[in-house]
Amino acid sequence: MSMLLSCCQKSNDPEMLPEIKNATAVRRDANLLRLVVKLMKVMFFTVVYVMELMMRSLWVKDKRTALSGGAGVELWPRCLVTAKFRLDDMKIVKNIVAMQ
Repeated sequence: MSMLLSCCQKSNDPEMLPEIKNATAVRRDANLLRLVVKLMKVMFFTVVYVMELMMRSLWVKDKRTALSGGAGVELWPRCLVTAKFRLDDMKIVKNIVAMQ
């Protein structure tokens, strides 16, 4: 921490090191209120996300796209496809792109 603070000098007085303020100066009532508000937010968003999960898993389905595949696509055989490019072709493409 001291190394970090030594890097953070004040602009009006570069010789003076920055200081860390005491965190216990905050009122206790404010901390309790913040805790209650945070707890309410957590509870609210938990309910929202659980409802969203239930709706997605029970009623909502993914859209059909060209990449979705047909029925039983998970059982189709897999194949590995490779492509070879000449280095000269790649240099030509690089030079054309660099010109634009």
